[in-house]
Amino acid sequence: MNNEKQKFIEIWDKVALTFGKIGPKYWDKFGSRLVEFSNIKEGAKVLDIGTGRGASLFPTIKKIGKDGYAIGIDISEVMVRETYKDISRQHINNAKVLKMDVESLDFMNIYLKHITKKI
Repeated sequence: MNNEKQKFIEIWDKVALTFGKIGPKYWDKFGSRLVEFSNIKEGAKVLDIGTGRGASLFPTIKKIGKDGYAIGIDISEVMVRETYKDISRQHINNAKVLKMDVESLDFMNIYLKHITKKI
């Protein structure tokens, strides 16, 4: 891993505990709108890239319902850990979050219908 990417990860790790939890709910609003305008249907399988603290992941989970499945990936270990805690606290059974680099996705045997990515 190069130095630039490592610095990027360190920044996200540092802000993960409070990211999206204090201040304006910019990311939550943006994530909800992204899912609202998507063509995601109930029962879909969705990959959320750069899931962070779940701004798009949690609205996706609501939209896909119990028959769908959502996977959130993020390069920040702390973001993944904290979002996993949020999923567990809410007793969500149709989603998971993984530490993964978007440049080396490992989903060869999983069929995904939709992918969300915040810019």
